[in-house]
Amino acid sequence: MKTATLVLVCCICGVGMLNAQLTADTYEFKPEISLSRTSLQRMVDTSSYGNEFNSLGVELLYGRMLSDRIWVQSNVVLRPRSNFPESFSEFLKSLEFEGRYYLWQQESRQSLFVGGGATFELDAVDGRELQQLFLTLGNDWKIQPGLWLSPRVRFGLRPDRPDIHRLGFLLNLRFLQHSRNRLRQKPDIRFYQGRFFIQSSQFAFNMYTGEGNRSAHAFLLDSRFGYFITPFLVAGAELSLKSNSQPKEDLRSVRWNIGQFFRFYINPQGGHSKFFLEAAWERQRTSEQRGNRVSYDYWLQYGGGAGLNLFINPQLALECRLDYRLGGLTQIRGIRRELMELDARNTELTFGMQYFLE
Repeated sequence: MKTATLVLVCCICGVGMLNAQLTADTYEFKPEISLSRTSLQRMVDTSSYGNEFNSLGVELLYGRMLSDRIWVQSNVVLRPRSNFPESFSEFLKSLEFEGRYYLWQQESRQSLFVGGGATFELDAVDGRELQQLFLTLGNDWKIQPGLWLSPRVRFGLRPDRPDIHRLGFLLNLRFLQHSRNRLRQKPDIRFYQGRFFIQSSQFAFNMYTGEGNRSAHAFLLDSRFGYFITPFLVAGAELSLKSNSQPKEDLRSVRWNIGQFFRFYINPQGGHSKFFLEAAWERQRTSEQRGNRVSYDYWLQYGGGAGLNLFINPQLALECRLDYRLGGLTQIRGIRRELMELDARNTELTFGMQYFLE
């Protein structure tokens, strides 16, 4: 473990010498909002039994350079723990504050940073408040104007339980903007064959150590991207993988999701707003093992939707999309591996940011 950590730190420090340019007017704003309604139906003989539930997810991140070396940011995640929340505490999942200091600045080149902050989380089961302090070592690597790759190592611990700590490696894309580059007029966007767009991309690996040196591991991969086959037709894919291992609880879970979509832009040439239609399918598998009990969920969904890209600048756009999907859910539960099949319908409204590569 110590060897792997040392290798990651050396890689981040080495990449930190690459070209970067963050100035006092640099900022980042990343909204991710999802509102969905899911209906599950099961046929037994000639009768139908079902259930409907709503889901809301909100993640808002805002950060800004206060000077040529100091960056501050906050991140809030809201997910209600019930269909009818009665207080703000039932909405709030986590709240994080972080500050960073950029170490190197040579001819407007800077990237390597150290930082620290605090995270406040609410337990999903009983609502207990969990606090964590953390230190960060990372680097911002400029890929294209406004698009940055940010690898970092983070060490965190709980003030009330110093024996419980977490060491993690995180990698994600950042969409950074400059206040001075705000366009005075609306951009005129034109699509062409061979262009890519990225909607989200992140990777995280965390190791937790607690009582009696008991350890747990968590892994996350999430990405969605598209490629312009023609100026108006996009073929894309989405992939996510999440695993969690907690030996103390004798719990192991794995969830993966893979999907494909085709997007047709109605007005690919000219203007700052782009309307599109989309057809998609996705397959999801979730497995959970707790002791001798094993459960599986298999989702298969297909459908379509429509949306809008509203361009903030020539590369960055705000996306609003409405999807409707049909499919089925197969559940396998318990030692006896009891089988249940349900019909599923899902309506989802999402907001987020997209980066269009040149």
